[in-house]
Amino acid sequence: MKLLPFTFLIVIIITSACQKEVTHTCASPEVALQPEGYTFQEWDTIITKVYEEGLGGAFIADTFYAAAIDDLLLVTPTEEKILDIEIIIPGAGRQHLIEQLLLIPRFERAINGAQVICFDDVRYKLDGEMYTHSNTHLAVNYLKR
Repeated sequence: MKLLPFTFLIVIIITSACQKEVTHTCASPEVALQPEGYTFQEWDTIITKVYEEGLGGAFIADTFYAAAIDDLLLVTPTEEKILDIEIIIPGAGRQHLIEQLLLIPRFERAINGAQVICFDDVRYKLDGEMYTHSNTHLAVNYLKR
């Protein structure tokens, strides 16, 4: 009978040692910009210019052609640089500005290889208003006419 408590103690120690905590790196989210108050004729062509923070020199310029009024403009933040993005809608004579687009890394812990689905946080200023989105794969915001 004295052997039984000792065996039970060994089983508890072995079980505890097998529960390994693992840190997972979360995935990068996207920021989706949806038109509000624009017509399709205005929204069909959008020009974007990406700058390093402070509107230095544009290092990426691109044109987006929408097929429908409900098409979203997707922006993917990076961990390496804080970005400013100028969004020009020539058909409406309008311009929007995303400033200080920043990816904030998240790390989640799991025990015994459990699957973790998580997304980094993203923070930015859109037309002067600050937004933060936490642990979501798609952060939706509106470009208002």
